[in-house]
Amino acid sequence: MKIYVLVVHEDDFDYDEIDDAVVLAENKEEAIKIAQEQRNVRWVVEKVFDTDKTTLISKYIHHG
Repeated sequence: MKIYVLVVHEDDFDYDEIDDAVVLAENKEEAIKIAQEQRNVRWVVEKVFDTDKTTLISKYIHHG
C-alpha cells in the first residue's frame, strides 16, 4: 500500500470545492478512482509515499 497525495487538475480547479485528497491505495489508478468518488474531476498525483517507513506526509501553515 502507498499513500497518494492528489490535487485537482488546474483546468478543473474551482474555489470552495475539494481541491486535494490523500488516499491510501494499492496503485495510482485506485487512488484516482477513490478521489473521483469525492469529486468527479481530473486528478493529478502530486506525491507518493511508501508505508513501510516513517516520513512527514504533510505540514500546514495557518495564517491569522
